[in-house]
Amino acid sequence: MIVVLLFALINCAYSVFATVLKAWFADNLSATNKTKIFLT
Repeated sequence: MIVVLLFALINCAYSVFATVLKAWFADNLSATNKTKIFLT
């Protein structure tokens, strides 16, 4: 039972982490692209 709960918790945490990471990367990439366009 504990193993199942632990696995579910890790799975949930990974999903949240992946979503946050994608959003952070999207923000950073768009920000760098904006600065590149702005500088050129």
